[in-house]
Amino acid sequence: MPGAKTLAAVLAGEVVGFWVLSDEVGPNSTAVYALYVDPLHLREGVGQSLLTAAIRTAGDRLLTVNCHRENTPARQLYEKNGFVCGMYMEEQCVYFRGPLDQCRPEADQAPTSSIPA
Repeated sequence: MPGAKTLAAVLAGEVVGFWVLSDEVGPNSTAVYALYVDPLHLREGVGQSLLTAAIRTAGDRLLTVNCHRENTPARQLYEKNGFVCGMYMEEQCVYFRGPLDQCRPEADQAPTSSIPA
């Protein structure tokens, strides 16, 4: 994926988790395309460490992530870290963290009407 950033969590020489981020989703926003933790290492802080690094990497940009509605542990992790479920798409909840106004057009770029008054 062009423009993507990746980070792996390594424990005792073994990859136990990773994420993939992309800034190519829109102006001033970053998307988490994948955040995966090896099931043998759940509840060990791997997901929290990866998410903290993703938040730092995104900086002041809007950060989004999709999560399956039934993935309660992941949803709790996102919500604990300031993400808000902004919309549902089929079985996915789209979470947002950061300034939502960054995904709106600038005032000078707002569409104008050509209909006479």
